[in-house]
Amino acid sequence: MFGEITDVRVVSPIIQNLLTVVSFLIGTASFILGLHIQNVAKLSEQINKYMKVLILALVFPAIFIIFYGIIITGINLEAEDIHYLIILTVLFVPVFNILLLETKLNGMINNY
Repeated sequence: MFGEITDVRVVSPIIQNLLTVVSFLIGTASFILGLHIQNVAKLSEQINKYMKVLILALVFPAIFIIFYGIIITGINLEAEDIHYLIILTVLFVPVFNILLLETKLNGMINNY
């Protein structure tokens, strides 16, 4: 009874929690970016800087967490975990889209 070894899956719950955190970070950054784009002309220069820092403070941890999840999944890769690897890789699309929009918005603010 106590000597039995059971197959305990650790990767799936860890990756599920990482996906939850990353989706929260990306979703919040997207919402703040939308507010920033909507009110870019109305806000002061100082508030625009704060919005940019807030967006970057949400996006950069998401990038590190995605890399961490890819490494964890890659080390312990099994056939049923391949979908986690695909999802984590696809999450780079919205992250880099947010960064691209932020740099374009920053260029517009500097030219304005």
